[in-house]
Amino acid sequence: MTEKEVQKLSEENFQKLLDIYNADEKMCLPFLGAGISTPTGIDSWKKLLMNMAINLCKTIKSDDVENIIEQYGYPRTASLLKEDINDEVEYKNFLIKQFEPTNILTTSAIIKIVIKFHSIVTTNYDTTIEEAIKTINYIYKDKGIEKLDYEFQDLPVLSSIKLLRKKNIVYLHGYKKNETFLLTEEDYKLFYPSNYSSEGIESLENFLKEIIENMTLVFIGFSFNDKDFCDFFKRTKDKIESQKRLINMNFKNHKEDKFNHFAFIKFNNEKYDELEKILNDLGIKAIYYFDKYANLEEYLHKLEKTKVVKKEEEYPSV
Repeated sequence: MTEKEVQKLSEENFQKLLDIYNADEKMCLPFLGAGISTPTGIDSWKKLLMNMAINLCKTIKSDDVENIIEQYGYPRTASLLKEDINDEVEYKNFLIKQFEPTNILTTSAIIKIVIKFHSIVTTNYDTTIEEAIKTINYIYKDKGIEKLDYEFQDLPVLSSIKLLRKKNIVYLHGYKKNETFLLTEEDYKLFYPSNYSSEGIESLENFLKEIIENMTLVFIGFSFNDKDFCDFFKRTKDKIESQKRLINMNFKNHKEDKFNHFAFIKFNNEKYDELEKILNDLGIKAIYYFDKYANLEEYLHKLEKTKVVKKEEEYPSV
């Protein structure tokens, strides 16, 4: 596809998202990945593992990390590094420090996401979303607008029911403040047991099934490099669609619910075909942006503003 065609399709997909958002913004759930936090100085997954090798590993060198990732994937690489470190306290302390913003505490994109959506889920471990909430509350504290108030969820107990009752931030893969990190292969086997046909804690998978089936997910800053997540998502999506086909075959008057999930993606011509295949397999509609963050923020700006609790009061347009 040409860049113009990609842009046209992205605008069409954005309009579909906007229609769903305008119908009920609470049912649109932003799903934030590492890309949304990297401008604050938080490392990508690959850089995190390379820094771990530099600072803590006894035998594994940082130059070897990329080859290990290519051969074994991210979770297995994290397991090998952790085994090489052989010190749980050092390992956790390193991770806690790595998930502290070093450039800025938050970004205008995250602030927009917080204002415009009811609840947020993320696979990140850092505090950039909390910092955005603090910034919003500080800026508008003297303007008579009721402060944003959130509940926080983290492993091992997650509840999708809470998402609509009150604003929630859900840390799917752990949270720095609670010193929980879903990172190694052993962690993934524990929390994605169906991927490994093994026993484990099912709360994460149950939560994901609920939001995949019942809400419109909006992926932002998500690279889709997490094989465990993508495998689980694909299997869940296929099962949901199979059930819907059976219902439609046997109940003619049943109104079909469409499977609608979206992803804001930085356009990369070299990786376009590969990424499109992944997104098509997952049933996710891509909305590509062509500048680093300016175009993404333009899209966020176009979403209808979220109303706050106080009567006739809204946050100023962002």
